[in-house]
Amino acid sequence: MLKIKKSHRNKNEWIVYNPDNFQLHTHCRSMRVAVVIRDNVARHRLPKSTDIRLLTSHIRVTRNKQYIRLLEERINEIMGRKNELLSA
Repeated sequence: MLKIKKSHRNKNEWIVYNPDNFQLHTHCRSMRVAVVIRDNVARHRLPKSTDIRLLTSHIRVTRNKQYIRLLEERINEIMGRKNELLSA
């Protein structure tokens, strides 16, 4: 179960972390984003967002290899589309 806490470093920053292993954590600028990350990872949902930063935050807080693979595939798909648009 992931938890959320306020960062001591920045006033407007939140940390999503695994209480069993703090190595698995990520920083967010918004409580709303922190809740989305926590809920998506807990339910192994693939985000609809195309924001690479949000997707990598999901990877940072989970140990589930299959879920990480899905997220990495989504990132590669998004990067491929960006490259196609830039080369066209």
